[in-house]
Amino acid sequence: MQVVFVTHDGRFHCDDVLACVLFRILYPDGKICRTRNLDRVKLENRDAEMFFVDVGEKYDEANNLFDHHQQDSTI
Repeated sequence: MQVVFVTHDGRFHCDDVLACVLFRILYPDGKICRTRNLDRVKLENRDAEMFFVDVGEKYDEANNLFDHHQQDSTI
């Protein structure tokens, strides 16, 4: 099964770099996709296991959504 790591496009930050490096270590054959168009990337990678970091404005570990910018954050 293909594994896809999705993070935002545009300006890259230290947290994004670290997340991509860790992803590459854990999944050397994984695909990194930089976009904010989550619907398109989900459609294009229907059969892949996907991780979303710093996009989507949600933190939901059960669904591989890891964004520290979520609206309900207390941080």
